[in-house]
Amino acid sequence: MKKLWGNPAKGLLSVIVGLCLACALCPLAGRHLSFAEGTQLPAADLVLPSVSVNGGHVNIATDRSAIDDASYPTSTGSRLRSATTLPSSFSLVDLPGVSGYDASKAALTSSVKDQGDYGTCWAIGALASAESSEVAGGLQSSITQLSPSFLIDSAYNASSYNAAYYGDTSGHGWQAGGNDYMAITSMAKGYGPEPLSDYPYPGDAGASQLSQSQLEQQAYSLKDAVNLPDPTDSRGELSETNLKAIKTAVEGGVCDISYYSDDDQSAMDAPDRKWNPTKDAYYDSNSSDRAQNNHTVAIVGWNDSFSANNFSTHPGGNGAFLIKNSWGSSWGDQGYFWLSYYDQSVSDIWQYQLAKAGSLGTVQNLDSLGWNGDGFRANSIPSEANIFTSGSSDQALKTVSFYTSDPGQSLTVKVYTGLTSTANPTTGHLAGTYTTKETYAGYHTYQLSKAVGLAANSKYSVVVTYQKPSSDTVLPFEVNYDDDGEQMGAASISPGQSFYAYSSGKWEDVYGTASEDATFCHACIKAFTAPLPKPTADMISADLSTRQVTGKPLDVKISAASGVSGLGPITAQYSSDGSSWSSTAPRWVGSYQVRAKLAPGPSYASATFDLGSYRVVQGTPTAAVFSYDASDIYTGGALSANVKAASGVEGLGSVSASYQAAGSSTKSSKGPSKVAHYTVFASCSGGVDFAASTAPIKLGTYTVNPHKVTSLKLKAGSGKLSASWKDFSTSSAMVSYYKVYYRKSGSSTWHSKTYQSNSAHKATLSGLSRHKKYSVKVRVYRSVSGSDPYATSATASKTTA
Repeated sequence: MKKLWGNPAKGLLSVIVGLCLACALCPLAGRHLSFAEGTQLPAADLVLPSVSVNGGHVNIATDRSAIDDASYPTSTGSRLRSATTLPSSFSLVDLPGVSGYDASKAALTSSVKDQGDYGTCWAIGALASAESSEVAGGLQSSITQLSPSFLIDSAYNASSYNAAYYGDTSGHGWQAGGNDYMAITSMAKGYGPEPLSDYPYPGDAGASQLSQSQLEQQAYSLKDAVNLPDPTDSRGELSETNLKAIKTAVEGGVCDISYYSDDDQSAMDAPDRKWNPTKDAYYDSNSSDRAQNNHTVAIVGWNDSFSANNFSTHPGGNGAFLIKNSWGSSWGDQGYFWLSYYDQSVSDIWQYQLAKAGSLGTVQNLDSLGWNGDGFRANSIPSEANIFTSGSSDQALKTVSFYTSDPGQSLTVKVYTGLTSTANPTTGHLAGTYTTKETYAGYHTYQLSKAVGLAANSKYSVVVTYQKPSSDTVLPFEVNYDDDGEQMGAASISPGQSFYAYSSGKWEDVYGTASEDATFCHACIKAFTAPLPKPTADMISADLSTRQVTGKPLDVKISAASGVSGLGPITAQYSSDGSSWSSTAPRWVGSYQVRAKLAPGPSYASATFDLGSYRVVQGTPTAAVFSYDASDIYTGGALSANVKAASGVEGLGSVSASYQAAGSSTKSSKGPSKVAHYTVFASCSGGVDFAASTAPIKLGTYTVNPHKVTSLKLKAGSGKLSASWKDFSTSSAMVSYYKVYYRKSGSSTWHSKTYQSNSAHKATLSGLSRHKKYSVKVRVYRSVSGSDPYATSATASKTTA
C-alpha cells in the first residue's frame, strides 16, 4: 500500500480479524489475516488498528468505546490530581478576555511553541503535558522546557520507527508525523526527555542520528501516560462524566489532545464552517474526520459558558477547551484558540507524569516499538508475559510497566525468578504477586511493594494478568507492519521471549504469529532494575553456640541480624576440605568449615561470609559408650565401678562414676564401703566427638557384699567334724550370720546350720556317719534391703573319725 504524505486518507493498514475456537478464520469486513504455515493460531481476536498519516499526527484508529463510555472518579482512586468540585471556567494562562485564570497554577504550563514547517506537533503536544508534570509532580518549582528535537530523533533514529514508512523519505522523521504512542515508547525506553537547551528546536533538524549514549540520557523518567476519554461518548453525544475527567486532569496540569485540523484553519481571512478566526474558535461536526486526525495540541483550560454562537457552525451547546497551539504566538489569540466540547474529530487526550531521572531504575526493554493499539482480545487470553535476562551483576527488580487498553482494569503482576525453561514463563520460583487497579487506560509504571532480587545473568519473567477483561480489552503487543516491503520499524522477536495465555493457563510463544503484513512481537511489558549493594558481615546473625549435636546433622542457624531487612534467602554451606562446598549438613564426626551463602534480595546483592571451622560430634553419650567393672566382691576398700570409655570409643572427655544407694535420692562420687544395693552412673565432660552428659547415665545396680570366709579348717572327731575359719576382716559390721553347709560324699543334698553370732568363727557338726567323707563350706551373710547377700564360700573336705 503506497504511503501518501499529507493525504488525509492513507487507508486501512490492517484490520481486526476474528479467529474462532476451531482456528478457522471467521469472515469479517475487510481483509483476512493469512498466517504463515505452521503458525499456532490463537483462540482469540487479533486487534490490528487502522493507521493514517495526516500532516503532523499519525492517527491510530482504534475502538475507543470502552474508554469513552466508562465512569471516572473525580475525587479519589485516580493517579491524577483530583478535584471534588470543578469551576465553570479555568485557565493556566492569563489572556485578555479569558476568565478562570488561576495564577497559583500558572507555573504548570510553558510558552507557546512554533513547529515551523515540520510535522512535529505530536512531539510538542506530548512534551507540553510532560513539562507540566515537572511542577505538578513536585519535581521542581518551575518548568524546564523539553526538547521536541530529541523526542523526534529518539523515536525515528533509535532502531524503532521507520520514517520512510510514514512518508518521510529523508528517513529522519521530522516530516513523518507521530503520536502519543510513539512519544510514550521513546520515553519509556529511557530515551529522554531532555532539556530544550541541550537539543534546540529545530536546531540542525534531522542532520545526524543520535548516538546510543545520547539516547540513554534522561532529564526525567516517564512514570505514567494516561489516556483520558473523549468529551463525547461512543454515540457522539457530549458526556458530563468524560468532561469532568478531562477537567480534573487539566486542573492538575496540561493534557495534549488530537483533532482534525482543516487546511483552511491557518487562513485567518478565510473562515469556513469549522474555523472562526474572529473568535479563535474551532468546531468540526463531521464524525468521520476523527479517523483523519492530523494535529496535536495542548489543553490549558476550559469555559463552560463559551458561547456556541462563537463557532462558524453551531455545535449544539456552549462550552470549549482553551487550546495552546504550536503555530507560534502570532497565530490565533497569542497562539491559543478555543475548541468546542462537541467537536466530533477529537480523540486521544493524554496526560504525562514524569519522575526523577533514574528513580524507576534501569529499564529492561524488549518491545522496541511499544504499543500502538495492537494485541490480542483479552476476554479469552487473560495473561501476557515477557522473559528477561538480568544484568551482569545482582539487581533488584523495583518497578514494572504495562499498558491497559480500557479504564478501571484490575491486574495481577507476578514475578518468577530462576526460570528453568524459556518455553514457559512460570517455570521458576514465584518471587512475588502484586495486585493493582488502573483507573485510566494508557501506560503505567507500577512499583512493587517489595522489590525482587535477581541473580546476575539469570532468567526471570514478568507476568501480567487482566483479572476482569471485557470484550473491549486488548492485551498490548507490539506489531511490526510490512507494507509492500516497507516496515514500520525494526522490531523482531526470538523464541522464548514473549507469551500469551489462554484462560486455561496454557502458554503460547508469540514467536511465529504473523499475517501477510504484520508480525506480532513482544508483550508491552518492561522491567526496571537497580544495582544491589553488597551486604556486610554484621548484617547476618549465626547461632554457633552448640557445636555438638544429638544424632542430627550439623545445623548452623543463620538469619538476618536484628533490624536488618532486604537480604535474600540465607543458607549454610559446609566443607571438609575448604574447596568442595555443600548445602547438605554433615552427619559424620569431623571438622568442617561453615559459611553463609546469601542470594540476592530486595535490597542487597548475593554474598558469602565465612563463619569459621566447627566440629560434628556423635551426640550425647549413652550407656553403650562406657565400660565398667562393678565387682560384687568386697575387698576391704570402697566399691569402684572403674567406669571408662568402651573399647574403640574416643572423644568422650574425662569420665567419672557416681553411686546412689537403694532407697536414697542422693548420688555420691565416693564409692560405697558398706553392704548395700547401689546404682552406678557414668558421666563425661564432653570431648571432641561427644557432648557432655547433662545428667549422669545409669549403667546398672550392684551390691557391696560382706566379707568372704577364708582359711576353713576341719577336725574330725567321733562322729563329728569341728570347723574353724577366718574372715577377710575382723569387722563384724559386715556380718549378719554364717551358714555352715555339709554333705556326705556321693550325696547331692546339702545340709546347713545357721549361726547368728559367732565371733569365735567355729562350729561343730555332730551326728555324722563315722568313717565317711564330708564336704563342708562356710558362707557369710549380711541382711540388707530385704535380701541376704553373701560372700564367696570357703570350702573343705574331711573324713570323720
